[in-house]
Amino acid sequence: MKKRVISAAVSLAMVVTYSASLSVSLNAGAKSVFEFSGEHTECADEAWTWLNFGDHIVINEYHGDKTRVEIPDTIEELPVTAVTDETFFLVDAPVEYVRIPAAVTDIGMALSYCRALDTVEIDPANKNYVYEDGAVYTADRTDLVRCLPSRTKGDVIVPDTVDFIVSGAFDNCQELTSVTIPASVEWIASDLFNNCGSLKSINVAEGNKEYSDIDGILYNAQKNVLCRYPAGRGDKSFIIPDTVEVVRDYAFQNCDNLETIQLSKMAESINYSTFEGCDKLDHVVIPDNIVRVESYAFENCSSLSDITFSDNTREYGGNVFYGTPWWDGQKDGPVYCGNYLYKIKGKLPSNSTIVVKEGTKGIGEYAFCTEENKYGYGVGGDKNLVKVVLPEGLEYIGQEAFFDCRNLTEINLPDSVNRLANSAFTCCTSLKSVHIPTSLTAIEMSVFGSCSSLEEVDLPENITQIDYRAFFGCESLSSITINNPFCEIYDSDDTICNIVDYDNGNIDFSGTIYGYEGSTAQAYAEKYIYNFRSPEGFAVTKGDTDGSGTVDAVDASAVLSYYALISTDHDGGFSPRQKLAADVDHDGSVNAVDASSILSYYAYVSTAEEEIMTIDEFLKKAD
Repeated sequence: MKKRVISAAVSLAMVVTYSASLSVSLNAGAKSVFEFSGEHTECADEAWTWLNFGDHIVINEYHGDKTRVEIPDTIEELPVTAVTDETFFLVDAPVEYVRIPAAVTDIGMALSYCRALDTVEIDPANKNYVYEDGAVYTADRTDLVRCLPSRTKGDVIVPDTVDFIVSGAFDNCQELTSVTIPASVEWIASDLFNNCGSLKSINVAEGNKEYSDIDGILYNAQKNVLCRYPAGRGDKSFIIPDTVEVVRDYAFQNCDNLETIQLSKMAESINYSTFEGCDKLDHVVIPDNIVRVESYAFENCSSLSDITFSDNTREYGGNVFYGTPWWDGQKDGPVYCGNYLYKIKGKLPSNSTIVVKEGTKGIGEYAFCTEENKYGYGVGGDKNLVKVVLPEGLEYIGQEAFFDCRNLTEINLPDSVNRLANSAFTCCTSLKSVHIPTSLTAIEMSVFGSCSSLEEVDLPENITQIDYRAFFGCESLSSITINNPFCEIYDSDDTICNIVDYDNGNIDFSGTIYGYEGSTAQAYAEKYIYNFRSPEGFAVTKGDTDGSGTVDAVDASAVLSYYALISTDHDGGFSPRQKLAADVDHDGSVNAVDASSILSYYAYVSTAEEEIMTIDEFLKKAD
């Protein structure tokens, strides 16, 4: 049996669910001389968790209880060189003091999570960071890393040496009233001014090529992106200009004076946490141009009771309306936003069948996750759900919509469904069979991961992509048929597997993959030593694009026409099976070379007196 060594970190990632989790990462502008990759071990003590790379240490979590934190110079007698972004993310104690040792070359945005930070001490021997006038910079003063909340007050002018401001650099600077961005700044993160409740004006110096402001409201240079509306402005209403095509994440977060907002007629989405915590916002009209509303967009808008929905909105993220009077006033059971099933409120009765109403176009992220954590967020599927009836015309099923619905045994997927988002059915352990819609083009990441009762899967020709862990840990899966010979299969043995043996570090698939000879399915199976079969119905004669039983000039002409069309970005009209037949040189593409080869073979067949060779034999002999 084939085996693969699974590291402790990877094994842990397999055990936990696919719900949102923290990643261990360095800031995008990392200056560490060490690559954050390669072999390492993870260790911890009473205060820190770290990664040992053999010649240096990277810290990735502080779980102590001190308000004064000294990052150690060394751990395990190795220098501490980096601190990852999330190091202080889960700290309960209000960290007021941080010491940065000499060897640290990268602290990313770690200090942004220290919302009570009053003092930063940097070892004099550190050549990478400096502390000046209540702020931490990189030594060359090009990156503004963190403005200390207790020392950032009134009007602040960012030095004109700065071209990059680290995400969260001004977080929780509650006494900041205005800030001036110099012409040199090239990037401003969406969450830069979170929890800045007194901020009234964001001014951009003339000459900045990336950003501008209108009356202290931050836009991009072209003014078609609204980046940030200062939370401390006194306006009760605001009309987003119709020139605005994008309103960035957090743009109006905690704008407590706003009572009404008119959305742009050009924007297609309301982004992540855009209006989160706008306490006086009491009604919203979602215009017809809005296709998607991202997670937390209106979370904790404590006065929001009146919402006019658009039937054009196809997707809603998770917890969009959590903590609003509108949500609190909904009855238990399915809650709809226009023609969209937003979420199941409360827990379903025992042995529930949900019939989704006619005309529904989408099902929301985490829609059937009614098991809540301590924060009131759904994290697990409803255990009482056994059957779902979906209407014709449904187009979209959101991320983790049925995650962990362990007793769901039956659901119909109409052919109108064109997207199943990541992990839509992960851990639906009682689901034995699924119909794959003909409008679907991709099986996204972990869509059917850990569906341990799923027995057989038939993927039609319209499926062009199978993503990472799409069929991971499907213990009962005995066969998967891939009808598209060019289907792109994520290159990992756990994309399709039914054996996950953590103790012995083994990932395997004991079932059979069915597909065409010469297909990507065959290549995938052979690479990972999985069983592969090409049934009789999958036989393709190379060169015979029209299925006539002969290879002739008609086939060559069809290939030339196909190639001419795709060369001008048009659909060539060939089915995947026809493309496989047309690709006579086995290079994965169909072009004029294939047409020429077919013509040469046809000429040979027309004059041959001996036993006719196949086109593969003919081309091999010609070479």
